[in-house]
Amino acid sequence: MGKRAASRNQGKEDSVVKEENDKSENKNVPIECGIVMPISEIDGCTADHWEQVREIIEEALDCDSIKTRLVSDADEVGIIHKRIVQNLYQNPIVVCDVSGKNPNVMFELGLRLAFDKPTVVIKDDETAYSFDTSPIEHIPYPRSLVYRDIVKFKKILREKVTSTLAESAKNPSYSTFLGSYQITQVAEIETKVVTPPEFYSNELEDIKRMIRQVMLNQNKNERSSELMRAAKIKGDKLLQESLIQKSEATKRYVKAFVDTQANKGESLEIDKLLFSLSTIDPLVANSVPKPELYAMVRDAVSKLSDS
Repeated sequence: MGKRAASRNQGKEDSVVKEENDKSENKNVPIECGIVMPISEIDGCTADHWEQVREIIEEALDCDSIKTRLVSDADEVGIIHKRIVQNLYQNPIVVCDVSGKNPNVMFELGLRLAFDKPTVVIKDDETAYSFDTSPIEHIPYPRSLVYRDIVKFKKILREKVTSTLAESAKNPSYSTFLGSYQITQVAEIETKVVTPPEFYSNELEDIKRMIRQVMLNQNKNERSSELMRAAKIKGDKLLQESLIQKSEATKRYVKAFVDTQANKGESLEIDKLLFSLSTIDPLVANSVPKPELYAMVRDAVSKLSDS
């Protein structure tokens, strides 16, 4: 019995020691501070300029308790976009340099603010404030990177980061951005029942947008070719049903177009209407033979005159 009791006591002591060691190890693990900033040439500043800015941020913050790293960096190999989103969400604090208003930087800042995690925003003295983020305090620094002013900037940045970390640690409701706003009512999503002709018309508009986008990007990457094939397959099917076969949807589309032109006070001469339709909606105008399109416009004008 004495040996068992001694064994139990030894086990408890080992457990306590392990727990204390774990706490000690956690205390020694530095907090990771993510960095969001331009890294390539923008707004007249070279990649080397941004490398110098990054070094300034690291010099200001790197210490035993804080370790800085670009949110796009990681030890392992992986998908960079996934890594960026994960770091934007998981990093205890992020410093974001909006100098030059780099689109990628502004997008990543938007994600971080949407996550409502501690964020410190900095910018150079030649970059104007953005309307949406102007309520957030921006710590300025000279784009010229003058030594004396940079020394002051590093001191202020270090103080802001440490105080922000301390405040977020003791205040569970701490918010960098979203806490300043209150959503009093969640809007309901409106649903609408449409007739088959309206459905075909909406689908046709989607196809036209898809084809226009593909035509702009078809020489850029293979994805464009895939979108073109998908759009063509979908378009061929819908055009066969709604246009080539003279569906009721196409006739109503043409009639709606004629009615719209009449309401605008435009000429109802068939030739002028055909020209306008070909200019505004060439996909519709070229999807049926000219004689059939002419007949559709003529019938629409006739019905409008009868009414």
